[in-house]
Amino acid sequence: MESCINKFVITGGPGTGKSTLLYELAKKGFLCFPEASRSIIEEQLQIGGDLVPWVDMDRFSLACMDRMKEFYKKSSDQPTFFDRGLPDVLGYLYLTGCEETQEVVEQVSPFSYHQTVFILPPWKEIYETDHVRKEPFAEAIELHNHLKRAYEDLGYNVVEVPHLPVDKRVDYILGSLEIAK
Repeated sequence: MESCINKFVITGGPGTGKSTLLYELAKKGFLCFPEASRSIIEEQLQIGGDLVPWVDMDRFSLACMDRMKEFYKKSSDQPTFFDRGLPDVLGYLYLTGCEETQEVVEQVSPFSYHQTVFILPPWKEIYETDHVRKEPFAEAIELHNHLKRAYEDLGYNVVEVPHLPVDKRVDYILGSLEIAK
C-alpha cells in the first residue's frame, strides 16, 4: 500500500473527541473533513429518511463510503485531516459480524492515507449520546477495537492519542507528524 503523506486520519469510537479535535485543527488552518456518517444521519433525520445505520447498516455503509470518497477526492496536497477514513467502514462491518468484507477492502484500498493513523480511545468522562450517537459506551469500546483491527489489517500504524485536553491532543498529533502550524 502506498502511503499518501498529507492525508491524515483521526479515528476512534463514538464520543471520543474526534470532531472537537478536527475543529481545533481547522482553526489552525488545516483542511479538515467532517465525519461522513454523522452528516448523513443528520441529513436523513431532517428529511425523515431511512438511510440510517439502525434501519439498514449495509446501505448506510455504502453511502458513507461514497461520501468519504468525495471528501478524499476534494483533499489537496496540503496537510489534510479526516474525521474517520474509509477503513472505518471495515471496522463497523467487523462490529456487526459481517463476513463479506473483501468487497469493502477492494473499494477502500485505492484510497490510501498517511501510514500513521491516530485513534482516540474510549473516554467515559466525555462520552455522551445524542440524536445521532445512540451507541452505549460498551459498544464504543468494542468499536474502538474493531477500528484498530481494520486499520492494522490494511497495514497502517495505529497510534493511540492519550486522554488530554484538546489543545494538548493537537500538539501530540502535530508533534508526532513533525508538522508545525
